[in-house]
Amino acid sequence: GQLEKIVASVDLDGNGLISHKEMKAILQDKDAVRALHSVGVDPVSLVDLADVLFPTKVA
Repeated sequence: GQLEKIVASVDLDGNGLISHKEMKAILQDKDAVRALHSVGVDPVSLVDLADVLFPTKVA
């Protein structure tokens, strides 16, 4: 479906997972943004969620 295509389009290393960097790249992919909107997902909120899911380590 559309979500699988989105994952494949931003999964730069092809490992089947989306990293923090790849998640942020979603906003640069117009087709991914359109597809997310079409299934009711706000891409900006998704990327904001990535910041929570992938916290940066403070040394």
